[in-house]
Amino acid sequence: MLGRNRHPSPRLDDASLRTAWQIVSLLLEYPTEELVARRDLLESAAASLPPGVRDPVSRFLATLGGTPLAALQEEYVETFDVTRRCCLYLTYFAHGDTLKRGLAMVQYKQAFSRAGV
Repeated sequence: MLGRNRHPSPRLDDASLRTAWQIVSLLLEYPTEELVARRDLLESAAASLPPGVRDPVSRFLATLGGTPLAALQEEYVETFDVTRRCCLYLTYFAHGDTLKRGLAMVQYKQAFSRAGV
C-alpha cells in the first residue's frame, strides 16, 4: 500500500500532472474487475512519471494485481466507508449524515461553477 511518509513533491509538467491525477483518480474508485483489468494500462501510463510519483503508484498497482478482488473491496470499505476520518466525500467528513451536508454540497457546486468547472 502507499506509505504515509511525506516526501518533497516532484515538479511535474502539465502532461505528467494530468496523467498522475487520472491514474490516482481511477485508483481511488471502489475496486472492480474492470479496474484490475486496467492494471497493465495504468502501469504503462505511470512508467512515464518521475520516480517520486511512479514508484508508489507502481507499488500500489502491484498490490492491486496480487490481491484477490474480494480482499481489495473489503479493505476499501474498511478504509473509506466505515469511518469519517478517511471518507472520500468531503461533505460527509465535515458534516456526517446531517441536513448541513446538503447545503455544503450546494456550496461546493457553486464554488466549482465560479471556477469554471
